[in-house]
Amino acid sequence: SIQAFDRLTKTLYGRVSQHALLCRDPGIGDYAFLTEVARLALHDDRYAFLKDRQFIRVDCRFVAPDESRRFLNHLFAEIAEHEHLVVILDGLASLLPPGSGNRAVLLAALNRCACRIIGLVTPEEYEDHFAGYADTPEFFTVIPLPEPGIETATHLVEHFAVGLCRQYDVSISPEAIHSAVNLTHNYVPNKRLPQKAVAVLNDICEDIAFARLRDPKTRTQVGEQ
Repeated sequence: SIQAFDRLTKTLYGRVSQHALLCRDPGIGDYAFLTEVARLALHDDRYAFLKDRQFIRVDCRFVAPDESRRFLNHLFAEIAEHEHLVVILDGLASLLPPGSGNRAVLLAALNRCACRIIGLVTPEEYEDHFAGYADTPEFFTVIPLPEPGIETATHLVEHFAVGLCRQYDVSISPEAIHSAVNLTHNYVPNKRLPQKAVAVLNDICEDIAFARLRDPKTRTQVGEQ
């Protein structure tokens, strides 16, 4: 959303080294959102203050609880002194298992580091590890990222469809994209846009690519009857 975008860029602009928690449900296009921030940093003069920033993603989702302290210490030893870095921690909560004391270690590391951190957390993880703590606002700007509406989700799916076309050597019609978004919006309530629409298109593309192995004359456009 525009509000989330403005809050994140303002946080990255701030002279005080504050970090961000992007609070979202999985599947709502957080990578597309962050990719757009990084793109604007390169190409939009309004965000010239980000031009020297380098965005990197660290996948923490599958760090085992007994490895979390070592991972956390090693990570900040590598990134802390690099003020040009914006480090996206996907699965930040995996580094904060119950009873580990790692939250205090994280805050101490944040207090010393020169780079900026964007932590990706779910609403439940935010409640468990950050909500209600007096020190959370001192270190983090909390930015809710809601599920996009139909129009925004359609634009995001169009973006992801380009990658699917390249991956499977197919074309995807605008009608197929609109149908995937609208049908999953109405009939797949337990998942989030745009991921659920992209998943449907991916399955169709995969079926076409597999069928082409047996019959090279198989249709190549998603959206054909």
